[in-house]
Amino acid sequence: MEPCRLQCCEGGVANLTRSAACDLGKYGVRANTVAPGLTVTGMVEAIMDDQALWKKRGPVSR
Repeated sequence: MEPCRLQCCEGGVANLTRSAACDLGKYGVRANTVAPGLTVTGMVEAIMDDQALWKKRGPVSR
């Protein structure tokens, strides 16, 4: 999935959760979202240390 589509989906889920919390809070209903992210492991640390890779994967490659 392209990063733009993924970000749009994540934003939609966050806004849906916020809306549900606002609309249903008066009834005692809570709304939560769990979003994926990086878990720091040996493999992720190796990628995080590679600045050239991060610059290449950035939106404007800088």
